[in-house]
Amino acid sequence: MDYGESLQSAIQREFMEETGVSLEGIVPTLIDVELKHFPPGGQFDGVLNIFYLLEFAHKFTPQLEE
Repeated sequence: MDYGESLQSAIQREFMEETGVSLEGIVPTLIDVELKHFPPGGQFDGVLNIFYLLEFAHKFTPQLEE
């Protein structure tokens, strides 16, 4: 997430950046939240992973870059 960005906006932006597909009209469903702690002395103390389910009315096939 970017500073000041809502979680919903971050999901839409990241999905578009990674797939080129818009999430317009698709409501993500929260499925899990995971907090991981890292050993002391690293760049970060931990990370918060938030997992969502995206359901599409039409077939969605991710396109991989070379």
